[in-house]
Amino acid sequence: MNIKETVLITLEENGIYIPDDLDEELDMDSITFISIAVCIEEKMQISIPDEYLAIDKFKTINSFIENINIILYSLENAEKID
Repeated sequence: MNIKETVLITLEENGIYIPDDLDEELDMDSITFISIAVCIEEKMQISIPDEYLAIDKFKTINSFIENINIILYSLENAEKID
């Protein structure tokens, strides 16, 4: 499953309406956001760094996808350095 599919499924599982426009702002509160973040961490076997755990960074589906890509890229590069 790719990042987009994981995000879409996780949002739906948490009762978030999926708009046709992936840049449309999502309707979620902070508790729902944290629930979604935890689900994504579990499904993708990653840990979202604290600096990304702000609802403002994940307002749209595209922002979810972009930020998770950045996190995964950072993790991959950190592993190469070690």
